[in-house]
Amino acid sequence: MANKKLQCNQCGGKMRIDSGGVTMIGGGAGPAPIVKLRCDKCDITRFEQRSDIERELAEAGETVGKKSHSTAMTQDQILQEVQGVLVDALGVDEDEVTPEATLMGDLGAESIDFLDIVFRLEKAFGIKIAREELFPAETLMNNPEFVSNGKLTAKGVAELKAKMPHTDVSEFAKNPELSKLPDLFTVGMIVNYVESKLKAA
Repeated sequence: MANKKLQCNQCGGKMRIDSGGVTMIGGGAGPAPIVKLRCDKCDITRFEQRSDIERELAEAGETVGKKSHSTAMTQDQILQEVQGVLVDALGVDEDEVTPEATLMGDLGAESIDFLDIVFRLEKAFGIKIAREELFPAETLMNNPEFVSNGKLTAKGVAELKAKMPHTDVSEFAKNPELSKLPDLFTVGMIVNYVESKLKAA
């Protein structure tokens, strides 16, 4: 039977993606994104691999990101959507989510939260986002060519600029200590990134 993962095993109702976002589980090939589903009839929940759900949604003519936004959205409109995403994902108050707020220092995000943020942004804006594209820090820090003595090398800074064209890294580049890298990941950075993705769509 087609789309079995989208059908409730208990009552036969339709399973929909719950607003709880995604979590991670370990596996032989490493962690995998897991989607929480909720039945629209009996309210039962279960978890499935996101790749399986995306495939069945595609067969049903749907997508994980159901919203579709005009590329003409203003920065203020994008900021409002991003604020809602971060309030839900991190459990913070909306007035804390200012453009200058850093995700980790000010809003208390941890690395595990970044996947959930990416998933929620995809749903909110109807775009596809690669985690390493929005949050490239781990990729950079794990490459010995880019890191030396607790700082990014000149090659690492150049790579950072290439990966984050939506962010001004000029101040960070003057003293590129790894401990300061999280300060680049701000609410405003996400807004700029989403704006660039919408324009390219």
